[in-house]
Amino acid sequence: MLTPAQQERLQSLHAWEWADDDPETTTQNLDTIFTEIETEEELWYASFIVPWDFADGSLHRVSLYVIQ
Repeated sequence: MLTPAQQERLQSLHAWEWADDDPETTTQNLDTIFTEIETEEELWYASFIVPWDFADGSLHRVSLYVIQ
């Protein structure tokens, strides 16, 4: 079961609160969220929320968190 902090992170991902007009800021925001992920369950949910059709390497970054 997800904690309130985990649920808040996932809601933030879902609401695109990490997105910005500046691609570098968007990347940093998304990386920050993924470094705060606490469990495999949270990462699993996050992997379904993030839009993987971006050409910015998002999926590659997530795969790095999975490997850790």
